[in-house]
Amino acid sequence: MARQHVGVPVTIATSIDEACASLAAHPDALVLAGGTDLMVEVNRGVRTIGHVVAVDRIPELRGWSLEGDRADVLRLGAGTTCADLAEPALASLVPALAQAARTVGSPQIRNTATLGGNLATASPAGDTLPVLAALDAEIELQSAGGVRRLPLDEFVTGVKANALIPGELITAIRVPVLDGPQEFLKVGTRNAMVIAVTSLALVVDRPGCSVRVALGSVAPVPLRAVEAEVLVSE
Repeated sequence: MARQHVGVPVTIATSIDEACASLAAHPDALVLAGGTDLMVEVNRGVRTIGHVVAVDRIPELRGWSLEGDRADVLRLGAGTTCADLAEPALASLVPALAQAARTVGSPQIRNTATLGGNLATASPAGDTLPVLAALDAEIELQSAGGVRRLPLDEFVTGVKANALIPGELITAIRVPVLDGPQEFLKVGTRNAMVIAVTSLALVVDRPGCSVRVALGSVAPVPLRAVEAEVLVSE
C-alpha cells in the first residue's frame, strides 16, 4: 500500500512481488529496510528522497535455510538482521559472519540493521563484507523482470557503489557452510561502536585444504588476499 509521509510517497510492501512491482513503477525509489545507514544520510541532507519502498514487513526477506544435496549452502534472507546473525543456531554455521555482526553499532542498531542493507550500502568499512568475500558469497537480486545472481566481487563495484539496476531488490545471500574455524577481526579508533579502520576475515575449508582471507577498509571494495591464501595453503 502507498501512503504519504511529509510529502514523500511511501510504499509499505508486504511481499517481494509487491516490492518489485512498486520498484518497477518507481525505478528511482529508495529501498528502506533498517535505515541505519540511509537515514543518517537523509538527516545530514546528503541524500534526497523522492519515493520510498519499505521492505521491513516482508516475511520472505527474513530467516534462513540450508540448501543443496548435502545441506551445505546457507541461504540468508536479505532482511536478516545483525542480531539474527548472532543467534547460536545461525552463528554455528557461519561463525565469522556472527562475529562481524556483533561488532556492528549498538544493540538497537544490530536489531535493525540488515545484511542486505550492509551490502547495498557497499561501504568499504561494511563489517559483513570481508566475511562474505572470504566465503565467496552469491547475491540474489530480483525485479519485476525476474531473478539473477551475482558473486560478491561483481556486486560491490566501488566505494558505496553496487551493481543493482533500477527496479531491482536484494532478496538473499548464499554462502557455503564450511568445515573449519573462522575468525573476524576489526581495528578501530576505540573498542566498541566504531567504524573499522581495517578488518579481516579468515575462513578455513578443511576438505578443500584451503584458507580464505579477505580484508575490509583497505581498498574501495572487499579485498581477497590471494597471495596470502596460496602461501598459507601450500
